Amino acid sequence: MTDLQRWTPTGIDTVDRAVATWRPTTMVPAQYLDKQGHVKLADLQLAGMWLYALDVPPTPNLPQVYIIHGRVGIMAELQRALIARAGYDLEIVETTAERAVVRIRRHPDSWKPDVVVTWADAVRAGWTTSPNYQKIPDRMLAARACTKAISLYAPGALTGVVAPANNIAQLEPAGEAPGEVANPAGPSIPARSIAPDGSTIPEHLREPEVDEPVRAWLIERVDTLTETDRDTLAAIVHPIQVPNLRSHRFTQAHAMLLDRLLNEISGPVSPRPSAVDAAAHPPAAAPTGPDQPPTHLYDNMPEARGYDDDLQPASYEDPDGAPF
Repeated sequence: MTDLQRWTPTGIDTVDRAVATWRPTTMVPAQYLDKQGHVKLADLQLAGMWLYALDVPPTPNLPQVYIIHGRVGIMAELQRALIARAGYDLEIVETTAERAVVRIRRHPDSWKPDVVVTWADAVRAGWTTSPNYQKIPDRMLAARACTKAISLYAPGALTGVVAPANNIAQLEPAGEAPGEVANPAGPSIPARSIAPDGSTIPEHLREPEVDEPVRAWLIERVDTLTETDRDTLAAIVHPIQVPNLRSHRFTQAHAMLLDRLLNEISGPVSPRPSAVDAAAHPPAAAPTGPDQPPTHLYDNMPEARGYDDDLQPASYEDPDGAPF
């Protein structure tokens, strides 16, 4: 059995079901067959995992993806769907057997310059060897013009680094000054669109930045750690992408997290800056419980407030309704 035929289930239910659905030779799309007619299961699995990573249902969309030398390619139809989800408008201005013209914009920005693909461009690129260019040249040129516009002006939409379209308009509601949000609870910002330092969150929605005295106090604590303790701290903060304390935007939430980690590693220290005490240690007389404000920073932990993860609804569900 070759690597092309070997397949180990990923453990991701939707991906494994998609591979199992499409792997029979009577079902598999042509791009997943090698020259001998064997199913390239490794490619099929990579495509499924790529779709899953972008929150795209793998089973119906595997035919829209192909793999060339380990690189994932996307058919024009799926590319257009992905940019629409990311808040882009794409309009076909003209499409004939000789040329196609499209334009693109990120709502509500102005249109980018028109993107043109001609039959001469297709001949030079060698695309016209495909029978489809002889049968439906207008559609093939339109597809090429669309993918060219997307690669020029919206590449992030194909890699999941932009917010879904239904969140974009909510960030700055029409007719309101920046900083005002119509919904008091604030808009929903998908987790994958938030950079570790919060730079992709609108300023008026960001977690407040840490006070400089607190930052200096935390830096001093880190500098006094032993080499072993510093390695322990690095092993914790690097995987969860805590920003650099000295050079990046560091929020109050980051400061409280780092304070707790330092207490766990090397023990609490005194005196503490008043800003830390005020955030981490509200008056002890305040009521406690799941529906009451915590009396201590660490009382914010779900397990300290009576919550049980097993009783909470799934935060994300697949198209079949089964939690991941």
